[in-house]
Amino acid sequence: MVLRKLLKVAKISFEWELVNPTLPKITKNQGKDRAYTLEEIHTMCKYTDLRIKPIVYTAASAGLRLGSWNYLKVKHVNTILDKETGKIKCA
Repeated sequence: MVLRKLLKVAKISFEWELVNPTLPKITKNQGKDRAYTLEEIHTMCKYTDLRIKPIVYTAASAGLRLGSWNYLKVKHVNTILDKETGKIKCA
């Protein structure tokens, strides 16, 4: 779709009828993912211990899914310091 728009803006003609049969079919809602609701987050944290809660809250707030945890490293965490005290506010 982006290439199609780019060619249209640049006024370059292209015969899409030759290419369209080879392209994959576009389906709406291909990924069935959705954000967690507040009730689901509270339910997940209601019966877990303190080690699981930060994981659930981080995944929910950042939009992480199960496979993305494999690629996270400590260097990806940036700390935000308080300007007055120099203490860590959050990360």
